[in-house]
This record gives sequence, C-alpha cells and structure tokens, in this order.
Amino acid sequence: MSPLFPCSRCGVQIERSVRLYREQKGLVLCSTCKDRQEAEDLASTNTADHSTAPENRTSGT
Repeated sequence: MSPLFPCSRCGVQIERSVRLYREQKGLVLCSTCKDRQEAEDLASTNTADHSTAPENRTSGT
C-alpha cells in the first residue's frame, strides 16, 4: 500500500507513491484540485490568446 500525503491545495489525504512525491517535490494534488488547476490554466491560456488577437487581425479593405 502506498503512503498517504496531503494535497498541496486542499489538504485532503491522498494515496501516492513515494517516487511521484519526490518527483513533484512534495507538491502533489488530489484529482479534484488537479482538474481545477487544469481548468484555470486553460482559461488563462484562452484569455492570453485573445490579448494578442488585434496584432494578428487583417483589415477588411
């Protein structure tokens, strides 16, 4: 059985391998927090794409 580590975001105890814990330097996330982080990253990527849009637009004439 793998040991329990606290989620770095919400603190819930999650089962992860020691190898993964060491690879991620102790910053392990539960599946819920990981899903939320990915959604936040995707949202920030989408807003960053829109901020550069005027430079890439072509004129209508």
